[in-house]
Amino acid sequence: MLARLMAELDTPMDEHECMIEAADTVSHERFMKEIESDSRVREEWERFLFASYDNEADDF
Repeated sequence: MLARLMAELDTPMDEHECMIEAADTVSHERFMKEIESDSRVREEWERFLFASYDNEADDF
């Protein structure tokens, strides 16, 4: 039914805002579960979050 309604709106289902939000939510939940269950992923994520970039982007 959703696909039919989306066709009537001329919006592909995979481009509709609700579908994008749903996909983002699922991806986020999977990532958070992976962080919780895999210490290597958690360590890498923490390194990314707390990395110092020494303002390299400001040099351009």
